[in-house]
Amino acid sequence: MKTSRNVLSVRHTDTLRAMRNLVSAYHSQGQERKAEKLELEMLITNREVLGVGHPDTLRDMGNLASTYLSQGQERKAEELGVEVLKTSQEVLGVARILGRSKAWAPGGSLT
Repeated sequence: MKTSRNVLSVRHTDTLRAMRNLVSAYHSQGQERKAEKLELEMLITNREVLGVGHPDTLRDMGNLASTYLSQGQERKAEELGVEVLKTSQEVLGVARILGRSKAWAPGGSLT
């Protein structure tokens, strides 16, 4: 990943993909804080480069919400999950995500 950052920059899609792979490795190793930090960095970059409504940004938002939930940070998880749902509804339309909305609905389960 350091090579990708140095050669391609943190804003390049290949670098972001490498970061996602590292996040997955951190999760597998139980290093949730490292995963959270990297996911947050990715989310900030995606919002700047791709925009809030881009599918990669929405995916990373959902992943970070899941990380928050696994760490017991339910409030952060819910806030971010609700943002994912609202943005998805705005971008994709309610009909396309209706089947997925139950997981992120206020008062619903985030799992």
